Amino acid sequence: MLDGATGTIKMVEIKPKPIKPKCVRNLFGSPSEKEKEQIKQLYSDCLKEDAIIAKEKYEYDIVSDVPLSDRWEITTTAPEFYSRVYGSKSERLISLKRKHEGEHENEETEAEASETHRPRNLRQPPLTNYLKKRKRSSPSNTKQLRL
Repeated sequence: MLDGATGTIKMVEIKPKPIKPKCVRNLFGSPSEKEKEQIKQLYSDCLKEDAIIAKEKYEYDIVSDVPLSDRWEITTTAPEFYSRVYGSKSERLISLKRKHEGEHENEETEAEASETHRPRNLRQPPLTNYLKKRKRSSPSNTKQLRL
C-alpha cells in the first residue's frame, strides 16, 4: 500500500475471507423416513400407471422400448417432410400444394400462397386510431377558463 503522506510503500497482508456455508431454509420441516417412502411409492405407482396408459394408447412398451404390434418397422432415415428446409411459409405452402395437386396448377397455387402471406405494411393499426379526435381549444379560451 502506498502511504501518500510519506511516499513510502508498506506491505499489507491480505487475509482471505472465511467461506460461509450457504443458508438453506426448510420452511415446512424435512419429511420423515416414512413420508419419504410414501412419496417414492406414490411416484413409482404413477409411473407404472402412465406406462400402462401409454401402452394401450400407442401400442408401444415404453419401459422395454419395444413395439407391441407388427405394424411398426424400424427405419434409419427420416421422412422427407422432416428433413427439408424451407425459406419461408409461402415456399412451404407452394411445395406441399404441388406435391398433392400436381405440377399443372402452379399458377393457382402461387396465387393462393400469396393470399395467405400477409405483407409487412398491413400491420395492426395503432390504438390511437380508434379514439375520438378532439379539437383543441384556442389559448384565449383556456385563459378565460382559468380565471
